[in-house]
Amino acid sequence: MNPQPELPASVLEQVSQLPDLPMPEIRRLWLKLFAFDAPTHNRVFLERRIAYQLQENAYKEIDPELLERNRKAIAALIQYGCKPARARIQLTPGTVFNREYGGRNHQVVVLPDQLLMYEGQVYNSLTQLAEMITGTQCSGPFFFGLKSKRSKSDKRRKT
Repeated sequence: MNPQPELPASVLEQVSQLPDLPMPEIRRLWLKLFAFDAPTHNRVFLERRIAYQLQENAYKEIDPELLERNRKAIAALIQYGCKPARARIQLTPGTVFNREYGGRNHQVVVLPDQLLMYEGQVYNSLTQLAEMITGTQCSGPFFFGLKSKRSKSDKRRKT
């Protein structure tokens, strides 16, 4: 998990001072940040948008990739209505997985193009294989030991 970069104190000070600024100063700051006149007289709206823009500008300097990652996630949400799928685990061709289950040793060989060979048949995913072996729905990467089980507290921290 990446710790969030800290905003410079000057940005935090600017944001905290917004409620104390006179309205003409709020409008000048808006014009400076957005290059057009404020679209409304609603002070709360203007303060929030200004605060957001000040922070965005600061984060661009601290972590330039953050903005791009967020833009991609937002575009995926708009296009598909959900977060983008996590990248699949890249398996190296020739890797052999051995897993004992149900009193048997199950051996899986990774083929080129991320295909898997098990007992002479080709499969598309570790999950497909794990479900076939166990007869239940389960995670292939977890079943074959590529991912460890996270505790409930770890799951809460990720979201």
